[in-house]
Amino acid sequence: MRIYYPNNFNYLINIESWGGIMASRKEYLQFILEQLSDLEEITYRAMMGEFIIYYRGKIVGGIYDDRLLVKPVKSAISYMRTPSYELPVPKVRKKK
Repeated sequence: MRIYYPNNFNYLINIESWGGIMASRKEYLQFILEQLSDLEEITYRAMMGEFIIYYRGKIVGGIYDDRLLVKPVKSAISYMRTPSYELPVPKVRKKK
């Protein structure tokens, strides 16, 4: 289990991954939405090839490169045995 925590965001825990660095597939989104189907008010928004997941209108995570990442709030982290933090996207090097 991986947690994504960029320097300037409060983001995200990797719950599930289908691997690879690429834009996320709609099939993976549908798989995750099926897993969350017991929750009411789950919505999503496509954003630059990825998907942001909302619960009751608030961002709770996203799908990046076919990985479900959950926002690392105390309540989410308390369900994890050994979370680790990572970035949702690779770091981009600045031009010199």
